[in-house]
Amino acid sequence: MSSPPPGDCRVTKRHADVTFGHAMIARERDAGGTPSQNRRTCPQISCTSFCLGGGVTRLIGMKPEGLVPQMLLDVARSQGWIVSAEQCRMAGFSERRAGTLCRQGRWTRVAHGIYCIRIGGVTTEGLRWAALLAGGPGSALAGRTAGELWGILKPSSSDPVVLLPPGVQRRGTGPWQTLRTSVPFRAVGDPPRTTLERTAVDLCRESPEAALGLLADAVNTRRTTPARIVRELEQHSRFPQRASVKGILGDVEHGALSYLELKYLRLVERAHNLPRGQRQSRGRGGLRDVRYGRLVVELDGRLGHTGAGAFRDMRRDNLHLMDGELTLRFGLLDVEQRSCEAAGMVTAALHMLGQSASPTICGRGGCGLQLELRDIA
Repeated sequence: MSSPPPGDCRVTKRHADVTFGHAMIARERDAGGTPSQNRRTCPQISCTSFCLGGGVTRLIGMKPEGLVPQMLLDVARSQGWIVSAEQCRMAGFSERRAGTLCRQGRWTRVAHGIYCIRIGGVTTEGLRWAALLAGGPGSALAGRTAGELWGILKPSSSDPVVLLPPGVQRRGTGPWQTLRTSVPFRAVGDPPRTTLERTAVDLCRESPEAALGLLADAVNTRRTTPARIVRELEQHSRFPQRASVKGILGDVEHGALSYLELKYLRLVERAHNLPRGQRQSRGRGGLRDVRYGRLVVELDGRLGHTGAGAFRDMRRDNLHLMDGELTLRFGLLDVEQRSCEAAGMVTAALHMLGQSASPTICGRGGCGLQLELRDIA
């Protein structure tokens, strides 16, 4: 496609529906303009010289035949240095020239019609954009990739996951995973990804054993609520873990805000029929994880409870004692592997403070609660 004549100069960069939120280049004809006037109509993309029919930008180390329009560079920069063949054409850069640069090793062909124009290879961000461009309009990063972008999963080197809209057949293949769905979804953010609620539900389907931590972490981002995740869950007619996920979200809504707190609620308090604790109550030392009257249970994960955090814990315990409250502290090992012992300690502490508790043996084989109570007594 040849460069536009001087009269066809107004060039804008916009977000269009057909490009699912990423920047694309579109020309709008302004037959009555002059070069000097048009030079002032598009300063936001610094492409005046190209508008006048020949402005180009040289990539480092490139010969004249490798010159690339500035507007194409602007788009590439916003997409991890990845562009599609369609974007090249709209910028007046032919596929033939793109193919030449690939053969010369200046560009990298990531997939059919998808190019990396960055010297040095495709980055993680670039590969995600390549998957989106190959997926086409309405596509979104999903699953583990969306979880990493939302911060509920740790970054990994796994291939990007892209989700296609309902009714869309499989599109271009490449070093990524392409999924299809019958459940409508929204693409949000930059790069486009499934909503946090949809991401959490998809990850729970994919890894039911990780649902406890995933849902707690999703709510702890403060970008969603248990009720919003439940509404998303209701959109999925077939979801084998529905009851389990709803149960977890109910516990989160009632104040169990971390994996450890959820485990304590389920393996210690509920499993042994302990009194229902008050969660996230405020005192002089800050928020208490669980409170049974004058007994406070603090649950210590590694994060925030080492170094200076350990001294903050001591101060909090001292403040609790000055307020007439006794503090017990349990870690993940206590809760997961010694839950019966932890329940026995809570029961004994409640009795010592003159509070009632009538625990029962848990459903796990060989519950040692009664032995723990006898030993503590």
